Amino acid sequence: MSDYALPEMQPVEEALEADRQAVVNLGKNRAWIALRTHLYERRAILKEKQVRAIFRKSAEPVDQRQIDYARGQIDILEWLLTLPERTEAEMARSRREKSAV
Repeated sequence: MSDYALPEMQPVEEALEADRQAVVNLGKNRAWIALRTHLYERRAILKEKQVRAIFRKSAEPVDQRQIDYARGQIDILEWLLTLPERTEAEMARSRREKSAV
């Protein structure tokens, strides 16, 4: 994954007016699993293209904007792909904090 932390879940919940459990359940939905498989394949292709472009021999230098664009796409895919798991982890952390009080 990226070198920086993914955004917190609170803005996502507010923007989508989503119930946390509904987001967690999304990870178990058959359509989500199929989409996730497709997006993981897309992410792998993007990463492979980026690496090949950077390390090509006897090729023109790679435009940094293209690299940044590809990285942005990869980051978006990773953020989307991990949404149910991050929501579940956030819920577990919230439950632990409430039980510790």
